[in-house]
Formats: sequence, C-alpha cells, structure tokens
Amino acid sequence: MAPKRLIKELKDIENSDDLRELGITAGPKEESNMLVWGGNIRGPAPYYSGGNFKIDITFTSDYPFKAPQVTFKTRIYHPNITEEGNICMGILKADQWKPSTRVEDVLRGLHQLLLEPNPDDPLIPAIADQYKNDNANFKKEAQEQTKKYASS
Repeated sequence: MAPKRLIKELKDIENSDDLRELGITAGPKEESNMLVWGGNIRGPAPYYSGGNFKIDITFTSDYPFKAPQVTFKTRIYHPNITEEGNICMGILKADQWKPSTRVEDVLRGLHQLLLEPNPDDPLIPAIADQYKNDNANFKKEAQEQTKKYASS
C-alpha cells in the first residue's frame, strides 16, 4: 500500500505551486525505492533566511499507518531539532500521527516549525530558553549557524 500512496503524494508535491514558492522539494532518492526520500527546505526569515536545509524521510511499509522518520541532514540551531537532526514536531509523534496525514502536511509543518519554533516542547531546553528570553541572541546564533552550515 505504501508505494502506491507515495506515488500519488509525490505527484501532488511535484505539482504544488505553493511548496515550490516556499522553496520546499522532496522525492525518492532512487527511482527503485519509494520508501527513502530526500528533500530540501529553503530557510524562512527571520531566523534561517539564506539557508538550504536538507532532510531525509524514511517510510516503513506500514505507511500511512505509521509516521515516516524525518531527520535534518543539515545542522540547524533550533530548540526542536537536535544536532543529529532529530525533530520534535507534534504530527510526527507516534501517538499524534494520523493515517490521513500526507507528506505535504509534514513538509509544511517543518517549514512552519522553522518560522515559529515551539519552545514549549523542546529537544534542547537551553535553546528554547534563549528563544523565549533572549530572542535577539537566538536570532543572531541561528543566522550565524545558517550561514556556516546551510548556505547554498
């Protein structure tokens, strides 16, 4: 079931003017394997402008009944994303995943997470604290690391 649905979702992503305008792309890394995708997200202002963030998306054969594993391959300074690329985002959590959620929804959610980090559900509490209490320095550090690790 997964590959058939993923073929449809891939077509939807490729035909989405909205995703293209946001600078979001995703698709299989190899034509022969629909379960392993790569993608890119263009960093939005105010924190990540000028960045190009690579992601990996791995689906199980149980997709859409189980959430895909999504990781950032490009280092990013973010309270909800670890240095290793692990992501804390509601719709990707096993207890919040719904089979009706599409890859496009995940991609939009990741973009939104870059626009508006969620300091109330952080993976890195120190960065979340800085985001909430010293946003100017958070922004400065995020921009510096974006320039260092994610410049196109």
